[in-house]
Amino acid sequence: MLKAVTLDFWGTVVNDRHSAAPLRASELAERLPGVPVARVQAAYDASWQRFVAALGQGWGLPPATMLSDTLDALGATLPPETFARVLRLWETDHLRHPPPLVPGARETLRALRAQGLLIGLISDTGVTPGLVLRQFLSSVGLRPLFDWLTFSDETGVSKARPQAFLLTLRALGVAPHEALHVGDTPGADIEGAHAVGMAAALTIEVRDKRRGGERPDLVLERLADLPAMLAGWQGR
Repeated sequence: MLKAVTLDFWGTVVNDRHSAAPLRASELAERLPGVPVARVQAAYDASWQRFVAALGQGWGLPPATMLSDTLDALGATLPPETFARVLRLWETDHLRHPPPLVPGARETLRALRAQGLLIGLISDTGVTPGLVLRQFLSSVGLRPLFDWLTFSDETGVSKARPQAFLLTLRALGVAPHEALHVGDTPGADIEGAHAVGMAAALTIEVRDKRRGGERPDLVLERLADLPAMLAGWQGR
């Protein structure tokens, strides 16, 4: 019997096509006289690829890693107080320029609650830390709809490691076979959930990342379809 649903954040609950990268490059370039924004953007993009690779290996790194690595790529540094100021800007850019929720996200969470399900969130974080994502969820009225929130910068591991899922299940008080994870990334979300014994649903609403080899238990063209699909899926 299904007792809980956990959801990914980026690309599942919010539209991750909304990027803060250009803004962050501009904010850093303003503090590096003589360094063109385009060069800062290129360094940021390269650092982001290394950051994502670390997530893929299971490491949940703090946002400061991105700023330090970007500065190293530029052969630059900042006074400590300026470093702290830029880091805070980077961390909170999504509060000042919030990404849009996927259509029906709020109604979907409410419908899952109405079905008597516990709801968790498991997010691999980048430059926006869990502390700020909590503020974002509160600002859009979603925070009360989650029973537990897990963020990689706080646990130190990403969804490539079992602990991201196991810690969440323990917090919700359910066994793996009693939970379904929903996410948009075949490796992190589908394979990660299956590895600990959870069922998994792949959402393709924002980006269709199907590679052909994944075996999700459900495929969602829209997150809003989840409550009705769960009713039919559990009845089989």
